[in-house]
Amino acid sequence: MIAIDEDVRSSASLAFRPERITDALAVEAVKRLRDWIPELLQAASTALDAAACGSADTNAPPDGPEGHLSDARIHLSLMAKQVMALEQRWTGVLDRGIRAWPTAPDGPLSLLSDGMLDAQMLAQPVVEMLDRRFANPLAVINSRYAALAAAKGVVDMPSPPTSPAALVHALLQVFPAQECPRVLRERLVRTFLQMAMQRLGGFYDWLNGWLADQGLAMSDSDRHGLQVTRRIGTAPPGALAGTAPVGRDETARPGPAALALLRRGRQSWQSRQAPAAAADDRRRAMSDTEFQAVLSLAQTEGPDPDREGVGQAVGLEGLLLRVAGGLGMAASEVRFADAQRDASEVASLLIGEVCRQGAFDAEGARALSALGLPLTLAIWQSPAMLDDAGHPVRRCMAALVSALDGQRGGDVLHGIAVALTGQVARDFNGDPRPFRDVLERLETERESHERKARLLARRALQAMDGRERRVLAAGAVHAAQQGLPARETVRPAIARFLQETWPVALERVWLREGADSEAFLGMQALGHALMTLDQAASSAMGASVADGLLEAEADVRRACMVAGLDQTAADALVGALVAELAEPDAVRVEWRRPAAGRDLPDAMRTPACVLQPGERVVLAVGPDAPRALLVVGATQCRGSHLLLDPEGAQIAIEPDVLAAARDQGRLRRTGSRGLWEDVVAALVAGN
Repeated sequence: MIAIDEDVRSSASLAFRPERITDALAVEAVKRLRDWIPELLQAASTALDAAACGSADTNAPPDGPEGHLSDARIHLSLMAKQVMALEQRWTGVLDRGIRAWPTAPDGPLSLLSDGMLDAQMLAQPVVEMLDRRFANPLAVINSRYAALAAAKGVVDMPSPPTSPAALVHALLQVFPAQECPRVLRERLVRTFLQMAMQRLGGFYDWLNGWLADQGLAMSDSDRHGLQVTRRIGTAPPGALAGTAPVGRDETARPGPAALALLRRGRQSWQSRQAPAAAADDRRRAMSDTEFQAVLSLAQTEGPDPDREGVGQAVGLEGLLLRVAGGLGMAASEVRFADAQRDASEVASLLIGEVCRQGAFDAEGARALSALGLPLTLAIWQSPAMLDDAGHPVRRCMAALVSALDGQRGGDVLHGIAVALTGQVARDFNGDPRPFRDVLERLETERESHERKARLLARRALQAMDGRERRVLAAGAVHAAQQGLPARETVRPAIARFLQETWPVALERVWLREGADSEAFLGMQALGHALMTLDQAASSAMGASVADGLLEAEADVRRACMVAGLDQTAADALVGALVAELAEPDAVRVEWRRPAAGRDLPDAMRTPACVLQPGERVVLAVGPDAPRALLVVGATQCRGSHLLLDPEGAQIAIEPDVLAAARDQGRLRRTGSRGLWEDVVAALVAGN
């Protein structure tokens, strides 16, 4: 039950007026948000200048053509001269929204008032990312807003006036589509997202305290959220690195998969030790506190690829021993406890095998190597996580590996994944939140990056299918023409019909009805029937010709209609056929069937290799390095596949080429689980 604090109401009941609260909130909130517009314009200008010089942030989407970028910079320079007016527009929208709340309309399409697809695709992901990033403080703040709405007599509370959706809505009103070029609007909204990620935490901390000071209580169900919020809910990226690490979970028992992996890790370590030394190791075991301190310091320093290698068990063990030595724990006196060593060995095995099987560039391999430390901590903290494919650590690892496998340094998703990998390596201290946050960010970025490319690719696939159908139809027409009886001469009307009208009608009927349809088979038979009538007329078989012509007339007229001839042309053709077939000695013209040997398929076939729509594969095309590709689909006729590369470029591959790549080992299907989970499953199975 949401209520107003009784002690506040009893002591200040006269002062508690909902209208005064919203008016005062408008003043205080606008005061704290006023300077966002000048800073936004400055940050956007810097980003556009960098993009123009070819050194744009790798996390930013590619800008449009050079002319669009230049136009955006010109518009931005003009806006900079109107910064006061834009700031007033911004504060005015915020002020009106807060003062009118909760009676202001809150339509579900308020963010999309300009009705443009680009705005929908750009703004909505930003709102969703901010909602997820600040979910904990927003839950508490919304609870206080609910108390304020109830005090105003509103039962169904609309979206709060300081929510991420309200702020993005206000931004779009400050920079409407009709005044702001598309490239510039995209840059402004993206820059706004970066600012909001850094500054909204402090703003929501202040807002929560201010609403509480007004006597607006939260519901009991949200008090736990407030406790979480105070510790990590509004912490900026990197702030978790210095918090106290979480200890081991002694309650969860490892299952079969975890035990199998731990066994593999121990075997890997034992294979590198001298048997006598391993059996008679009298060094003291490192305590849990010492191990956490070593891991924390190692995360701060990061692995040195030149000293520790990339994705190697020996390298990770060497890194931890080197850091421990720096803390006064000499390797001659201290050893890792069994659980500590097993965790580092399993982490090294997993990352090393992923690096061996995947297609990573040098930067991607280094990024994965840096994950050995947080993964070691996660496994040591709770080995049972190795049994749970839905654990946030495992899901995040799978997503990061997928985002780096088959990618190149210039790819947008590659740059984002490398940056997020560094964030996890720095911030993880046993609380799975950094992994969870990175997973959400990566999934959002990938969906945003691929959404429009998939839409365009589906249309391209339909066009490919249409082209292939026309080629197959042409092959069917060619085969039908080749199947006609051989003649040196025929009557002119028959020759004209079989060379001009009949092929068009055949192709269109094939495309509409299919090769096995009665309509197509009947159209094929019409050509043979006319050739038979021509032969019968030359043999003076008048009665047979008359009967055959009566039977064929309806089909001839239907062919004319399908081929696009009007009634007059059809009547003229039928009249010419009647007149010429009535004369046994009618004039004849040379008849030639189409030349044989044209390279046209005459039938559909089942492709040798079929990939599923939405499947991700790694494929080496020609001499190029393997690339991660998203399968859009395959054509229905020949099984040609359309795939998207990481930058959204479309790649069409013939089924024979795809099958050859598979047979030669140049095609790797990651399946629905992805490379990371495939490696986990293989190690569990002992492969």
